[in-house]
Amino acid sequence: MEAEGPAALAGLAGIFAFAYWDGRRRELTLARDPLGVKQLYFHDDGRRIVFASEIKALLQCPDVPREVDPEAVNQYLHFHTPLFERTFFGASANCARASSCG
Repeated sequence: MEAEGPAALAGLAGIFAFAYWDGRRRELTLARDPLGVKQLYFHDDGRRIVFASEIKALLQCPDVPREVDPEAVNQYLHFHTPLFERTFFGASANCARASSCG
């Protein structure tokens, strides 16, 4: 990661979700596995980013809004899961599988 940055993730296989802070570039990379097995939730309010592998851990931060996203609930009722980066809480997102967010 230090030499290649997020491009280093292209060849990774396995089940993972992690954060990597590059102090020289002052850049945070959040990444998760290609199959999307491990979840990685985050909230960016423009001042700071909080992230966790479970939404309940993310919601321990008092600054993370808890307003329900009605479209996510609708997707859950139809597809048994919110789609893509959507979560039940509109101000929080789920890092898309096989991707890096940051």
